[in-house]
Amino acid sequence: MIGDNGQTTVATSLHRMRASLSKAELKVAEVLLSNYPVAGLGNISTIARSAGVSEPTITRLVTKLGFDGFASFKATLQKELQERLLPPTAIKLPSPEASGLMDMANTMTEGMMRSLSAVDPAEFAKAARLLADSKRRVFVIGGRVSSALAKHLAWSLQVLRPNVIYVSEGIAERINALLDAGKGDIVVAFDFRRYQPDTVTFVRIASQQGSTAILLTDPYLSPAAGNAEIVFHASIGGPSQFSSMVPTIAIVEAMITLVTTELGARGRKRMERYVENSEAFGQL
Repeated sequence: MIGDNGQTTVATSLHRMRASLSKAELKVAEVLLSNYPVAGLGNISTIARSAGVSEPTITRLVTKLGFDGFASFKATLQKELQERLLPPTAIKLPSPEASGLMDMANTMTEGMMRSLSAVDPAEFAKAARLLADSKRRVFVIGGRVSSALAKHLAWSLQVLRPNVIYVSEGIAERINALLDAGKGDIVVAFDFRRYQPDTVTFVRIASQQGSTAILLTDPYLSPAAGNAEIVFHASIGGPSQFSSMVPTIAIVEAMITLVTTELGARGRKRMERYVENSEAFGQL
């Protein structure tokens, strides 16, 4: 059900069903996702004009999404917007009976499996091929919390291939990195609820300069999605008031594995050099 505990949203549903949409419906989906969820909060005629389609096309798409009309579709987007702005203190904690270690493990496992099953295999393979192309520079950027995920991905890719740059959180560092990000480069961005304007701006400018952006975000969709070619949604629901990063790290680990496979012998040779260098420093 759309809007169920923030794990399935209109955005995730649109991404999941893109292959089954008509050309006209895809135009509507692109408009809705370009400025989500605000783009869907106008009236039906405004959305139709923006997409260059007829109003019945909007109605057909809304029906495919499982709504009984445009009014209920719009109401769901309004609810999502409210949920997106909720402070962590508004999230209800589980009861003491449901706070055991295995209960929490089950909750996190469910979020991980839900997120991995929502990934489009073709999109995932495309992202891996891009990241395995050593001729392309890769810029990896995260936020206050997600910077830990960004660092992990960047470090792993640096071991496997050259030309990988981790862009730290400082504004100055981000401005400087954009001097080099250009055509043919890849930007991998992590941006989750309480979206960071500097991350969104980095993705926008890098995209305008010709870079291809891969975004990892939550089901409510970071504004950076409007400038990303590939978007992966990860569940953020967990057993505490903090957003869970477990589903996202699962996607990252799966991506590292696929990139390693794509690189084949080239990646193994670089890994062997990494091991030799680590031994020389006494780190193994």
